[in-house]
Amino acid sequence: MYCTPYTEFWKGQELKHSVRSLAWFAIAAQLVFIASWLLAETLQPGYSGTASGVSALGADGARDAWIAMTGFVVFGLGVAALAPGLRFVLPRRRAAAVAAAFFVLAGLSIVVVGLARADCNLSNAACQARFDAGQLSWQTDVHVWAGLVMRVALILTPFALARALWPSPAGALAILSGAVGAAIGAAALILYSSGGADGLVERFELVVVNLWALIVAVGILYETRSAPRLSAPAALRPRDFFGSAWSGEGI
Repeated sequence: MYCTPYTEFWKGQELKHSVRSLAWFAIAAQLVFIASWLLAETLQPGYSGTASGVSALGADGARDAWIAMTGFVVFGLGVAALAPGLRFVLPRRRAAAVAAAFFVLAGLSIVVVGLARADCNLSNAACQARFDAGQLSWQTDVHVWAGLVMRVALILTPFALARALWPSPAGALAILSGAVGAAIGAAALILYSSGGADGLVERFELVVVNLWALIVAVGILYETRSAPRLSAPAALRPRDFFGSAWSGEGI
């Protein structure tokens, strides 16, 4: 169907509005997720936020597990919601599509982490021993593998963004963000193996992820902001344009 420039303009405006709405949803999703784990750990008897991860709040046997599960689902959908905005604002490059795909993959993995409940608190030594021995259900295996996919996808997102934005300064900042994220991930693996503070380590990782999602969402909102209104052009007859002098307001 043939579309006039006027129709194309309004289609673009509608798409921009949708993209901005998804970016705002992504920001709100971060707040919902943080609120969900704070509420769930308050209601969970004997729960230690220092020693146990957030996902333990949604494990089998946890009180009000639906709170943590809902938080993960909303969080994951918020991360995935950044993908359309990236496709809208990034240059038309293959790397832009790859970056958007990584956000979708990371978001869906977070949703799976929330819905695939572990049989027990994996931060607990006895539970970890049962997992290592293959004595836990397939849901726990899915939970663990989804968490790994989530980490890898999130670490790759800034590098894909850097490729899509290169050689702009934003591309260099994205590479720096990716290097910092990779370093944090490596340090977290070391700290997890030492044991004792899994909850603190995981919460720090999640805060970093929340911050990264916030940065991307704000970037999308900035790129899709409304253009400033220009003043009306000054009235000028054609023959006066070539005159020696003229006065009035204009740009």
